[in-house]
Amino acid sequence: ASIAAIVPMSAFASINFFTDFTIAADSRIPVWAFHGLLDSTCYASATTQPFIERMNEISPNLGRWTKLPLRHSGWNTYYSPSYRENINGMQMNIYEWMLTKLKNAETLLATIIDNFTARIESGATVLDWRTSSESDSQKFIIERSEDGQHFKEVGELPSRATNGNSTQTLNYQFIYKFN
Repeated sequence: ASIAAIVPMSAFASINFFTDFTIAADSRIPVWAFHGLLDSTCYASATTQPFIERMNEISPNLGRWTKLPLRHSGWNTYYSPSYRENINGMQMNIYEWMLTKLKNAETLLATIIDNFTARIESGATVLDWRTSSESDSQKFIIERSEDGQHFKEVGELPSRATNGNSTQTLNYQFIYKFN
């Protein structure tokens, strides 16, 4: 089995503490660690902080650490779906963040489409969609199928994202006139 991401809560240092982090960093496994700054059971400064620092030395920006003035039971706050943080311009909880991670990151979709509609209007199919995030996006290729198995390209639209990257809402429309 492969690990796509790790979310440790008030991590305790093991004998292989730094080796474990090196393995995670070398394997490019993203980590979002949580540790309350008032935790007196295991101190963040001796566990989570050096873990994330070491990880980011090996693989910059791979480790993330949320530090709040909470005690050892702070995970009750972090596990709540209503707890959110701004990550790359999007408000996410840990569950949403983990769903953005795949073991083979090159297969991760770089565009988030948060609204899509299709309608027939004046003998044409009108497609409208909205993206909330685009990363390295060049264009959208539109395909159609009569049987849901075999698809044929019917057009394309260039990305409206500046240099292919955006965290702002962008709207698109494609009209396909069929015979």
